[in-house]
This record gives sequence, C-alpha cells and structure tokens, in this order.
Amino acid sequence: MCLSLKNNTDILDQVYPFLFNSILYYNIFKEDFYMPTIHIYHHGDTDGITAGACIFHGLCAPLLFHTRLCYRLYNYETPLDFHKVEEDDIIFLVDYSLSNKDNIARLRGLCLDLWKDEEDKHVFWLDHHKTSYKFIDQYPLNKISKVINTDICGAAISYLFCKAFYKMSYVYTLEEYYDKLSTLVKLINDGVYKFDKESIRNEFIEYVDSWDTWKHDKEYDTEFNLGCIALLNDPTNTAFCNLADPFMDATLSFITAYTEKCITAGKNILKFNESLNKQQMIEMAFEVNIKFENKTYTCLVFNGRGNSTTFGDNINKYDICAMMYFIGDTWINSLYSAKIDTLPISEFMGGGGHPGASGFQVHDITPIFIKGKDTVIK
Repeated sequence: MCLSLKNNTDILDQVYPFLFNSILYYNIFKEDFYMPTIHIYHHGDTDGITAGACIFHGLCAPLLFHTRLCYRLYNYETPLDFHKVEEDDIIFLVDYSLSNKDNIARLRGLCLDLWKDEEDKHVFWLDHHKTSYKFIDQYPLNKISKVINTDICGAAISYLFCKAFYKMSYVYTLEEYYDKLSTLVKLINDGVYKFDKESIRNEFIEYVDSWDTWKHDKEYDTEFNLGCIALLNDPTNTAFCNLADPFMDATLSFITAYTEKCITAGKNILKFNESLNKQQMIEMAFEVNIKFENKTYTCLVFNGRGNSTTFGDNINKYDICAMMYFIGDTWINSLYSAKIDTLPISEFMGGGGHPGASGFQVHDITPIFIKGKDTVIK
C-alpha cells in the first residue's frame, strides 16, 4: 500500500508528533520549501556546550531534513565571525556575554547590513552573565530578541526556552517560526514562563547549573564538570539527544545514569589532576597582593591554562586565584574566588563574568602581575 504522506499530514501527526511543532510540520514535503541556516554560537565550557546542545536537540534536530546547521564555539577572546550569515538565517547566541565592544560592533554591522535597523527577528541571545547588561540599551542589543537571567546558568536558560517553545501552538511557515520564537522571548520576559532553578527538573542540567553558577548545591559537581569536559565536548554528541530532551520524562533513567557516569569519570580525573596541579603550583605559581578600591587582596597567580579546580585547596586560602596565559598578542586572565566578588576588578579591566569567576584581556601583562610586587588596579 502506497501512502502519500504529503497529502496526509494527519497521519504524520500521529507517527512523528515531535516533528510537527516546527516549520517541518507543514512544509517538509513541499518541493519549494526552503529552510535557512541556523547558526549556533556558544561558549566553550560545559555550560556553553550544553546550551548549544539544548538549542540543537530542542529546536533544530527536527528540521535537519531541510536546514543547514552551523556550530560555532567561541571563547570571549575570540572575534565573532558572521561572514557566512545570510538574510534569512537564524542566529542563536547562547551562554555568551556580549560585553566585548568589538564583538558588539561586529553584530551591529551584521544587523545593519542584513536587516537594517528594524526590530530584529533573526538573532536570539540567551545568556546569564551580569556583564550582559552593560551595553544592553545600545543598538543592536536593544533590538535583538534576548533572555538574560543571572539566576541560572546558560544551559538551563536554553533548556527551559526549548521546553516553553513546545508548549506553544504549531507553526506552518518560516515567518511564523520567526514570530513564534520572538513571541516566546516576550512571554518569558513578561514572566509568563518561569525561568528559575525550581523549573529545571532535569538532573543533568541542574548539575551544570550548580557548577557554572558557583551555587555548589549538588554533591560532586566539580567531578561532574570534569567528567563532562572529557565525555561531552561537542553539542552534537548523541548523548545530548536524551540529556537535552525537552520531553525528558521518557529519558529520566538515562539522565540519571549519564550524570553518574560523568561524576565517576570526573572522580578519576580529579585524582590525577590533584597530583599534577600540586606540582604545577610549585613550579608555575607565585603570590602577589592586589590593591583595588582601597582594599588589599592576597592572590595566587598561575601562568598556564586550566580552571578553578587547577588551584585545588588554594581557592580557599587566597582571596583571589588568578590564571593567565598568552595567545598571539593578548594575555587572557581569569580570576576565581570563594571569598570575594571578582567581577568589579574584571569589569574595571574591560572584562566580565560572574562574582566567583570572571576574566579580562590585556596586551601587556607587566603592570598587572609581577612576582614580588603589589598589583595596583584602582
């Protein structure tokens, strides 16, 4: 028996209901159907990769028959590249703080070139960094669709965004798809959908949130993060099909099992790292005092790459643990603390981030961190 699915969308609706809360519902079998490229720009840590995976598996996976998908991993020191973006494309910027003036200028040029100065329906910015508010009233950040929430991590925002998307009505055209996304942003910002810790209800995302926002309300969240770095360094990883599933009720056992898998892997990694990091602290770290706003802070400076776990117990011994490394003509600096708010220091230096984990870039490191000398920032 031959069945023309093109003329029987009611049957398709029963067979593949997950496909039809999208443009694909009405247009998948139209010969003239066109779906633009979806560009997902995401940060390179566990939070950013998971946020990108949520957008892919929650909003884009059902459209893969008729769309191109472009992943772009960016750290804050990397210039955003928009040269492949075309007029009908869609951009998602997730877990990415648009506080860099150069990157804002690049986005401004894109918006003016492709969409003039109209209210933009092509760029969707989902972020949780406090520094994202810094230029939020300037064009184009005041025009693009955005959800900024500093209470939860970027992955949680993206995950809840996808869940809310599927609670809305079906769409049948490309324009309706744009409108639905834009309408959803407005509903979220009006408080129709709750975007808070209690709304997540996904153990994997909750662990990402615990680590990335420094809540540390989940046991072994440090080990979990290390396991994720090793096992889930790509948003297209098939495990994310379940971990980032907005209909996660059917995948609860998988989510629990994979979360435990990441923790187990992270425990083994942590044991190795503790020995390695301890030796690196001896060979490549030094102490300075940082003077900022009439206060003096003890600081341990490490010349190398890593994250807050690189410092081990030193994170509790010093007011600030600072990490610096050189790329080309720029020094990348990260400040970590379990005692003070590092964000004002990083913002003063032109950077941003969170109270317990922030950063900035400079071309000349010598006025900042010199062994044996106090660092006077302000």
